[in-house]
Amino acid sequence: MTENTIIRQSQNLLDLAAPMIESVSKKIDKLFTDEEFKSFKNVILTGCGDSYIAGPAALGAFQAISGVRCKALLTIDATYHLPEDLCTRSTYKTLAIGTSVSGSAGGTVKSIINLKRLGCTTMALTENVNSPLAQKSDKILNLDPTEFSVTPGTKTYFCSVISLILIAVKFGLVNGVISEAQAAEIKQDIIDYADAFKKEIKDINKQTAKIAKSFKKCKHMEFVGTGLDYATAWFGRAKVYEAFGWVCTAENSEDWMHVNYFARRPKELACVAIMSSGNPSNSRLLENIQTMELMGRPTMIITDVDGDYPEDMFVVKIPTAKKAFIAPLLQILPITLLCGHMSDELKVPFFRGFKEPWRSTGSSIRYVEGEV
Repeated sequence: MTENTIIRQSQNLLDLAAPMIESVSKKIDKLFTDEEFKSFKNVILTGCGDSYIAGPAALGAFQAISGVRCKALLTIDATYHLPEDLCTRSTYKTLAIGTSVSGSAGGTVKSIINLKRLGCTTMALTENVNSPLAQKSDKILNLDPTEFSVTPGTKTYFCSVISLILIAVKFGLVNGVISEAQAAEIKQDIIDYADAFKKEIKDINKQTAKIAKSFKKCKHMEFVGTGLDYATAWFGRAKVYEAFGWVCTAENSEDWMHVNYFARRPKELACVAIMSSGNPSNSRLLENIQTMELMGRPTMIITDVDGDYPEDMFVVKIPTAKKAFIAPLLQILPITLLCGHMSDELKVPFFRGFKEPWRSTGSSIRYVEGEV
């Protein structure tokens, strides 16, 4: 087993699905009574960095099965750009969930303080019950501690996304959108999805190691995806910056054809296209891929869709999620594995080793009492 921490976490997190579902579901049941859950008709998901991306990644579950209106907001918007009558203009209650595994992300704490001021019931999704986020929130969904290592967030992201999906399942149950049998089926589908990846993870690791040797000749990277796949693209962008520091973008397939298409030196720009079978806009992404081929862009395709892809592109096949809203949970794995191998190939330490000029970054994102 490699000592590269992001690769190790990517390989090991597949064993977390079943125990997490059991543990987190029990904790969710204790947060509110069923009647209290029913009283919420609006949900706001917010967080910083990966914890924000977990919101859009879980949004599909809320839209499909929860029976509540749900928005994923950047903390800067949740703190400074929401109307003062957010809750008073509505006859329905709003639950605001702030996600931060450490519980100390300054932007998330500020957003929860503001959302509470605007009349929302607030919840912290965190590992640290003594953190500022937990202390400022009305309720705490306390996650079991994950392995601590200085690595681009992989296990923490997985734990955040699966927890939010399980909250959506709980809402669906109390609102009568899904039955107990359907809720159990969704949970089993997540476990089956992880089990399917266990059979493929070694091959995916070998593939991404090969792709990294090819991509290291490039200078920049971009991710392309739409819908729920866009959350994965956004996550990939974050991992590239954290793992080896290239300038990287995340774009939707339509805008890519209008904007990113014009980037100079296409052979120096590595592309990662993400396409899941449950995505209704795949035809546009296939046009992107054809254009990438014509331009000579080095390209990796992450997909569970069989197709006639260009021979000179790297196609990483992944298992199919039985429900489309489950896909973002694990389609990240080829990305995290690739980033681990890219860091090794380029001999660049994660987060630049937090040395100058990146040394002060950690302190600048922590919450300090009295900031709001």
